[in-house]
Amino acid sequence: MGHTRNVVAAMLLALVALAGSAPAQTEEAASAKADPLEGSVNLNTASADQLMVLPRIGPALAQRIIEYRTKAGGFKKAEELLQVRGIGERTFESFKAHLAISGPTNLKLKG
Repeated sequence: MGHTRNVVAAMLLALVALAGSAPAQTEEAASAKADPLEGSVNLNTASADQLMVLPRIGPALAQRIIEYRTKAGGFKKAEELLQVRGIGERTFESFKAHLAISGPTNLKLKG
């Protein structure tokens, strides 16, 4: 039993040492990880494929966005996206910095 305890203690010490030796993450790397997107998507002209670059937007939700846009005569402000079934506050907040209602759609993954 004493041997097992020593082995477990040695493994824990090794894990602690490995964790302590990991390089510190730069602010730029942390920022890139937090937001993997660059550019914007025009809610009034984007295709389903372009909308699907946004996090949590799959084919069905992209189609609902386009249907809403068609029925409403376009988006007057990005917050109207919250009226689309399946888009809640958390989802909207995750990509609102990349939403536009005019201009080009040039949203892409960084890198």
